Amino acid sequence: MELLIIPAIALALLIAPLVGVLRGKVEGARARSRIVANLCIFAGMCVIGIAIPIATALAADEGATAAVGSIVGTTAQGLGFIAAGL
Repeated sequence: MELLIIPAIALALLIAPLVGVLRGKVEGARARSRIVANLCIFAGMCVIGIAIPIATALAADEGATAAVGSIVGTTAQGLGFIAAGL
């Protein structure tokens, strides 16, 4: 259940600055600053979304040096399954 709540909170925080702009209550420079803030938050979330899997993969590679020849659980194995299915 927590897996659904955390992204919902992040989405609400991403949309929150634009509520006043979409309703027409905020105009001009304040609207522009809210849109810029929204774009910056979105870019930050994209960077975090890319950085976490990379960090996880790097941490997993350090412990996988003993099984160099094994492809079990790797992207290569997954792509092999996709190729076999095609």
